[in-house]
Amino acid sequence: MASRLAFDPSPRRLSRQRRRELAALLVARADALPEPDKALILEVYAAGRSVLDATRRDNPDPATLPARAGANRRRVRRLTRRMLTPTFELVRTQQPAWPPIRARVGHACFILGLSMRAASESLNLSLHTVRSHAHAIRAMAALAAQRGRAA
Repeated sequence: MASRLAFDPSPRRLSRQRRRELAALLVARADALPEPDKALILEVYAAGRSVLDATRRDNPDPATLPARAGANRRRVRRLTRRMLTPTFELVRTQQPAWPPIRARVGHACFILGLSMRAASESLNLSLHTVRSHAHAIRAMAALAAQRGRAA
């Protein structure tokens, strides 16, 4: 439960200064996301629009607006949680230096948020290969976090 609260960007849990810092961090990390996700994150955190306003600008149809806004709220929460993980930052910054297969697996699993099975199918790799590369990336992220705490 405590780890979930650490990534909870809800306004009730964060001070105004911390929300600004979090928004700046998310905007800086948004460049790694695919265009539709990047546009939504930038609209919410850089432009300061509500998810409802962003959804309304995308398609103003009032009949489907509540359902689409709810889906976009879940999408923003999911993206925010993923973008705040150490693995996302590691893949975003270190990916060019990795072997091509590890870079592709890291992008698919930790940037796009695909499951290992979906990543293995989309990359045309075995599930074992994807799992072993994902495990190595998580180990590198844990080591980097441990070094960061020690410094």
